[in-house]
Amino acid sequence: MSRSLFARRTLGPVSSLLAVSVLSALAACGGGDDAAPTTPAPVAPAPPAAAVTTTVTGAVVKGPVNGAQVCAYSVVANGRGTALGGCTTSDASGHYSFAVPAGSGALWLVASGCSYTDEATGAAASLPAGSPLRALVTANAGSVTTMLTPLTTLALNAAVASVGSSGKLDAAAFSSAAAQLLSSFNLPATLDITGTLPAFGSAANAYGTALTAVSQMVANGTTLAALLAGTDPQALAAAFATAAMPAVTPPVTTPGTSPDTPATGGSPTASGTLTVSGTTAANAATSLTPRADGFEVKQDANAATSYRFASAPNSAVNQVEVKVSVSNAGTTQVTYIDLPSRTVATCTANCGVTITTPGGATHPVTVNFANTPMGGNLKLNGSLVGDAPGALWSSADLPGATTSDLTLAGAGVRVLTASDSTVALGGGATARSIGLRLSDGSTLALNQSGGTSFTVTRVMLPATITTCSANCNVGLVDSDTGTRLTLANTTLSGGAVLNGTVDIARGGGSLTSSDAGGFTPVGSTIESLNDSRTLTFSALGTVAQSGLSLVTVEMKAGRVVRAQATVGIATQLFTCLDNGAVINTPACDGVSVAADGRTVTFRSAVLRGGALGAASRDVRFDGTLVAKGP
Repeated sequence: MSRSLFARRTLGPVSSLLAVSVLSALAACGGGDDAAPTTPAPVAPAPPAAAVTTTVTGAVVKGPVNGAQVCAYSVVANGRGTALGGCTTSDASGHYSFAVPAGSGALWLVASGCSYTDEATGAAASLPAGSPLRALVTANAGSVTTMLTPLTTLALNAAVASVGSSGKLDAAAFSSAAAQLLSSFNLPATLDITGTLPAFGSAANAYGTALTAVSQMVANGTTLAALLAGTDPQALAAAFATAAMPAVTPPVTTPGTSPDTPATGGSPTASGTLTVSGTTAANAATSLTPRADGFEVKQDANAATSYRFASAPNSAVNQVEVKVSVSNAGTTQVTYIDLPSRTVATCTANCGVTITTPGGATHPVTVNFANTPMGGNLKLNGSLVGDAPGALWSSADLPGATTSDLTLAGAGVRVLTASDSTVALGGGATARSIGLRLSDGSTLALNQSGGTSFTVTRVMLPATITTCSANCNVGLVDSDTGTRLTLANTTLSGGAVLNGTVDIARGGGSLTSSDAGGFTPVGSTIESLNDSRTLTFSALGTVAQSGLSLVTVEMKAGRVVRAQATVGIATQLFTCLDNGAVINTPACDGVSVAADGRTVTFRSAVLRGGALGAASRDVRFDGTLVAKGP
């Protein structure tokens, strides 16, 4: 794979959480962990000339950490023991060195604070307080080397968890946990996470690119503190795989420059002012005036709509933003982020927010805040208006093929979105759940467990719930293309009667490739962000995920701007970009999306990539994939 795998990318809204996570520790160096000293321990007297010592050297890296306090402890049973000698401080390159008595056995090393440059954002950051980097090394005569990085920290955490309360933590347990970590993250088995110095930039090695992916995990929403506390690398494998995907630099095009270059949706706009009261930090914002390019409207895979207004959308340090999310059930959540003052606040109920339903030719949206409570004394007031030409303003507008002919209490209602899932209960039994969002604002949940009859529940917020628990007359007919649901005089408590049919489409299709294997998805999603649409097809979570496991296609103004195929959990990645916008990456000439917005066709489409650290190669893909839609 080319080194573009971990090239710096422009971060989306969730990357703001990265900056909050890591900037929250900027106040001071040497945050320490549970019992680590906050100031260096007194340096032990120099040993007698005849004493035998072990010199411990290495580097503290999450980006090289300057001024980190590095301390050594004995290992007692499965945990950290007493301090050995004094602590030392890493230099500007993250390097450290100190001596301990030879024969000290296994050493538990801890590095806390101070500053480093984040690999994903380029921003100055520091380790969160109470979340140091750790490693384990054995002190014999001579010298030993170990790095202290997020990967050594995860390996030590996993080793402690694996030996349990009655086990023995030693070099063998640590090595075994490190090997399992590499396997979970699909990193080379030969990567020595303790002895290899990570390198970044143009000279990046496998260790450096892996740590860059760790930073991107945080940018994608996993807090650094939570990551460094992880004890099961496998639980983080999917997030690491997503973070390891190649950076994408969308091409810059001039709308309408040629007949085969469709005009894009146009630039977003934003106006209005949000006042912020009750802030305590001296540098906290007292208002938010969004920039035009700081407005986003998104329809996600969970049928939720979100509106985001930001003051500095390309800054990982100076940004102030507010995001309002509305679930498919109609509940509203507000998130406020002020990076300069390291403030993150959320309101999940009784938020005092009114959203004017988009309407008209350009669909602007107005969001009003009336003493929106964000915790403590923090409150939001004001009005913000945003527009993004070419955007979708409801999950019901996403491409889909669910149709309905349904009446409720004698009045016609339309199904806006539908979900259909089946889970195994054991012993061959299954449970099936079908969810329908209706045009009258209510939702229907149909549930069947172990072959019993379906129950039906209708919810109309804020507090009206009606049900049918027996003799509900629900019929299902499954086929290769979808499911037909029939309701025949289904009577809910309160007397309302449901009648009619709903046809729920099913995704499908398959791909073949010249040398990356075949692909048949088991799930698919369609999402929208302003004027772009992303279709994702997945076989993750099945036995097939060791082969082609994920295919993602992004289009803008009807044109495919990126396609990517993943083998395993990011074991191999293959990419094409519109017009070959990145050097050594082919154009997506053979990838197209049909007018229905959910059918993708690959005709001898060339995607380039391969395994991490290996030479790139071209792979041809053929076939058709169909996304289910809402």
